[in-house]
Amino acid sequence: MAAMLKWMTSPEAQKKAAAAQDKAWDKFAEQFPNADRNKFVANVEFAKNHTASAEVFFKASPNLQQSVFSSDKRYWSPQMKTALALDDVNGFPYQLSPLKTKKALPIP
Repeated sequence: MAAMLKWMTSPEAQKKAAAAQDKAWDKFAEQFPNADRNKFVANVEFAKNHTASAEVFFKASPNLQQSVFSSDKRYWSPQMKTALALDDVNGFPYQLSPLKTKKALPIP
């Protein structure tokens, strides 16, 4: 256990953690491009084999975080939907709602 804790503070571990966080934020931004990122945090976990994984959580309160990708969307709070910029779709699947982007998207 002490060896794992020591490794977690190494530059190699910090590099793996940063890469995992970047990957999690990229996935988050791809799915929720208009979300308020200030209301979310990416937490990193290390496995025993020294691999890092990160997940994005909604900061519901100082002591409560809710997973964005692992939680059931039917039970998301109105505050979380607002932070994800999904509150104005009124039950309509947000994937089919018009995106509110400032620049034009390329035509496929």
